Amino acid sequence: MKFSFIEPKAGDMIRIKIGSIYHYGVYCSDELVVQFGLAPNLRPGIKDCQVEVCTSTIEEFVQDGFLEVAELDKKELKKRIKPQKTIELAKSKIGQKGYNIIYNNCEHFAYECVMGEKKCSQADDLRAFFRSLPVVNLFIAPIKDSVEESLYPQERQDLIDKTNHETTKLERYSAWKLLEYALNRSFGYKIKDLTFKCENGKWTCDKCYFSLSHSGGYVAVVVSREPCGVDIENKEIKDELIDKVLTKKEKQQYFLLGQKSGYMLEKWVLKESIFKTLDKKSFNPTKIEVEEFTTWNKQITLAEKDFVVAVCTNTPDKVKVFLDCKY
Repeated sequence: MKFSFIEPKAGDMIRIKIGSIYHYGVYCSDELVVQFGLAPNLRPGIKDCQVEVCTSTIEEFVQDGFLEVAELDKKELKKRIKPQKTIELAKSKIGQKGYNIIYNNCEHFAYECVMGEKKCSQADDLRAFFRSLPVVNLFIAPIKDSVEESLYPQERQDLIDKTNHETTKLERYSAWKLLEYALNRSFGYKIKDLTFKCENGKWTCDKCYFSLSHSGGYVAVVVSREPCGVDIENKEIKDELIDKVLTKKEKQQYFLLGQKSGYMLEKWVLKESIFKTLDKKSFNPTKIEVEEFTTWNKQITLAEKDFVVAVCTNTPDKVKVFLDCKY
């Protein structure tokens, strides 16, 4: 089998290249391409269990790439399923799930519809491609009512044990439990398979980046494949703290504003998220120019309380918020 830049016919296996890997489908017509999930660059952050056989137009399938069509050799032509049966088989699978990037992906699906058996030639390339996709997942949840179990690693448990203030203890415990949930949901990591360390109050692990925050009865966790920082707050910053929060340039902007409500809090939250990505021991907001960094921020209402949450990341357009956290 080889792939060529030719016009597809009904029942053909087709593909497009995305980065270093290919996305496959079954061509039925210009208005109908059946595929096992949309192309991976169109579904970042979606878990395998949510991927299903779906349809698109040929234009949507190709995106801005180049369409390649499978050309079968004589032996394959004798073995292949008749084109109309291929189309019927592909359509009959619409809505089916069970996707697995290595063992049951879009190439397996298309090959089975055309040739009657599942086959994939790019498993290693697929693993590398999905590891390279940007992920910036933000998880927010209420703090737990009690400390329910010991934490891993022991250093984090020791921190909890040494915390005397009950609310702070619950916040620190809940943030770590939410981190466990976030790491597993985003990357499939089990927390005991990771190595953690803490320097200058900042926690890191060996396989990805993360950041923790808590305020007003809620905890926030962001996980990513790149450096990231998060902060969540629900209390206004008083005007008398202006010299401790804003830079000279920001103070000039502040005094020109007609409506000043929320300005100080937004800057504070943004600066906290930025600080968590920096290799600095102490937080000095007046030394951080927000405009020099790429950030994301949003106002969120939780249990009738208004919060401001910010994430510092190189890919703010990839921030995905999860509030349905059963952690």
